[in-house]
Amino acid sequence: MFFAAAAWTGNVNPTAAGSDCRRPNVVVLGGDPGDRQLACEGAGAALAFLEGIGLDVSGKIEIEIVSSLDGNTSGTAAGCYLAGSHKVMVLNYQKFLAFGDWFGIPIDHALYRSLVAHEAAHVVAACHFQYPNPTIQAQEYIAYVTMFATMEPRQRALVMMRYPGKGYETEQQINATIYLCDPMRFGVQVYRHFLKDGHGADYLRAVLAGSVLAQ
Repeated sequence: MFFAAAAWTGNVNPTAAGSDCRRPNVVVLGGDPGDRQLACEGAGAALAFLEGIGLDVSGKIEIEIVSSLDGNTSGTAAGCYLAGSHKVMVLNYQKFLAFGDWFGIPIDHALYRSLVAHEAAHVVAACHFQYPNPTIQAQEYIAYVTMFATMEPRQRALVMMRYPGKGYETEQQINATIYLCDPMRFGVQVYRHFLKDGHGADYLRAVLAGSVLAQ
């Protein structure tokens, strides 16, 4: 994935771009109508969650559905946020389905929505970080929490069973090395961390402010 802070500006004409998303600031390009509808739903879920913690989610988000990701040499990534932009790229549903499973559970339409929610959260977060060059762990904390908070409850429960644990106990445990070694386990454990007493939305806002996970 590629990360960078981006200014929260820009207008878009979704009709001209062929998007049928209910949120007028979200544009989906490429893919078939089914892919685009799922992408709209995933992005909409992410924006609703982040709006619920007090963020401005009215800025432009462009989602491009593609058959391959440039630079994805490992073949394991299904989406990415393009640094310094309002744009994300995700594989089309058939390419994603070919992975077989994701987070240890079978891929379906609901998981595809979760994939898009993760990437859409990156765009919103990038425009709300209050310090330059946010860390990978800070960016991924926001994206994974958004993804799991908006995931279908049944699937979320299955993923949590697939990756047992109690969640991270300290800020020091939430680091780039852990993320790069096992991104999926990292994602589950940061969501458990988010659910703990005293964390939640306040912790997300602290991540964006640079009070935590900034180094």
